[in-house]
Amino acid sequence: MNEAPDLDDQSADLPIVDCAYYDERREAYVVTFVPTDEVSAEPTETVFVHQNAPEFHRLNTLFWQLNQLVAPEDFVERIIHTSGQTFTVHLRGGQSLTVNTCQGDEFPGTHERLKLIAELAQGSFHSTHVA
Repeated sequence: MNEAPDLDDQSADLPIVDCAYYDERREAYVVTFVPTDEVSAEPTETVFVHQNAPEFHRLNTLFWQLNQLVAPEDFVERIIHTSGQTFTVHLRGGQSLTVNTCQGDEFPGTHERLKLIAELAQGSFHSTHVA
C-alpha cells in the first residue's frame, strides 16, 4: 500500500501531482498523483503516458511551460510534492528549487500547470481502469 502524502489543507483540491518526470528509457511521462475518491481509494496512483498516447503532447507542453516559469535557463527533470502546496523541482544541472504554489508564489502560474498535469494524469488513469 502506498503511503499517503502530506496534503495539509489541499485535500479539497484533488487531484494533486505527487511526482512527475519524463522517463527516457520508457519514452513516457510518469506521473504519480493523489486521486479524487471517485477515481481511486488508494492514496496515490501512477500513470505512464507514452509518446503515442493522446495526452502526451499536452503533458509535454505543460512541462515546457513549467520549465519556462521556474528555470528557463535549465531543464526540469523531476517534480516532487513535498507537503501542502510545496513542491521540489529538480533540474538537470543538479540544482533543486522549492516552489510554493500558494498565492504570492514567486513562480506565478505553477499551481495551474501542476493542477492540469494532475487532472490529465487522473483522466488517463481513469480511462484505462474503468470496468
